[in-house]
Amino acid sequence: MGTSEMEERAQRAGRGRSEVDIVSIRLASINDSALLWTWEHDIAVRENSFAESPRDKEEFVSWFAERVHDAASPILIGLAHDSIPIGRAYLELAKEPGVIHVAVAPDQRGKGYSPVLIQAATEYAFANSTIASLAGYMRVMSVAPIRAFEAAGYEQAGATIIDDEDALVYAIRREDFVRRPLT
Repeated sequence: MGTSEMEERAQRAGRGRSEVDIVSIRLASINDSALLWTWEHDIAVRENSFAESPRDKEEFVSWFAERVHDAASPILIGLAHDSIPIGRAYLELAKEPGVIHVAVAPDQRGKGYSPVLIQAATEYAFANSTIASLAGYMRVMSVAPIRAFEAAGYEQAGATIIDDEDALVYAIRREDFVRRPLT
């Protein structure tokens, strides 16, 4: 699938079907590198991440340049109705279950965007891959992400250990995914 077709599908997947002002998602471009590097260094992102230390800029730029064109691990940007970036979703779609990583921009938190971004990214993942399920891994103490995944229709599917830390697994199967209004 070509980049323009992937971009078109990303935009269709995130069209606004919610009371929240997110109306689209798009594939990240190389021009988003600085914005995503800034978001990665946000303190709340670090607190909810299993990797508490962010990548240095050189490492991030290299990682991003490699990943930004990889259809098996797309990076999506959520956009509000006024085209303001509200967050990002990294997807890992090469093996089962697929994995979703989501973060909302610091200045957009508290507006209800997390579950909408999760739903849009989930819809994109199922429309653009053959994965049967998608999972998000959260630190046990990460209350806000857990609530966001639950609101987006994910269910706790177990527990695991990541980097010597207890983690919860929230998952959704393709056949169970229904994009629905959020309350």
